[in-house]
This record gives sequence, structure tokens and C-alpha cells, in this order.
Amino acid sequence: MGETNSERINSSTTTVLAMFNSMVGGAMLTMPILFRSAGMVTSTIILIISGLISFVTCRIYVVHMSDEDKDVEWTIRRILGGKW
Repeated sequence: MGETNSERINSSTTTVLAMFNSMVGGAMLTMPILFRSAGMVTSTIILIISGLISFVTCRIYVVHMSDEDKDVEWTIRRILGGKW
């Protein structure tokens, strides 16, 4: 029998791009307001810090991925345990 969409395994590239798309999508809507309210220097510092946090988060996820994990939820449950 063929596998359903819920059983399909995502590649690491697909997962990283989906996470990036999710993080960047919401942030892009708030950037003009942030730059207008806080000013150019403060906004640039905040943008760099946000980028570093996103990079570290994605790197942690990619390092801890396993071939048995089907998606992000499986990886998080494996690393943090069932109650999360």
C-alpha cells in the first residue's frame, strides 16, 4: 500500500526551509513597525540578535535530527520526552 501524507518523511532541507519560512513570515510583517518605532541602530541590533537565535535554534534541531523521526514533532518528543 502507498503511504499517506501523514506518514511521509521530510528531508532535512525541507524541514529547515519550512522552519525558516515560518519564522521569517511573521517577522517580516513587524519589521517596518520595529524600524519606525525603535530607530535604525536599535532595530539593526535586534534584527541581528533575532537572526542569531533563529540560526542557533535551527542548528540545534538539525544536529539532533534522526532518520527515524518523521517530522519536527517526533524529534521534539524524542529529545524532551512525551509530556512536551
